[in-house]
Amino acid sequence: MEVIDEYSIPILQIELVNQNTVRIGGVFYDGNRLIIISEHLKIVGGPMLEEKILEGCRDLKRIFAYPSNQHFGEKSNR
Repeated sequence: MEVIDEYSIPILQIELVNQNTVRIGGVFYDGNRLIIISEHLKIVGGPMLEEKILEGCRDLKRIFAYPSNQHFGEKSNR
């Protein structure tokens, strides 16, 4: 499952890797901190400026190909 925002940034990802492993990623907010969970955990502090969010989210790779109405359920080429 994947939820993307208006900038095509995956803000929530839940992927079943195998029967014993679930991978979770996305963008989460904790007070004034932006927490990005991808292959590398990143914490971006300070005001939530749009540029800072976009910069911090560069490592988030989408799981699926978009637009979904043309690529429903199709994995992206990571």
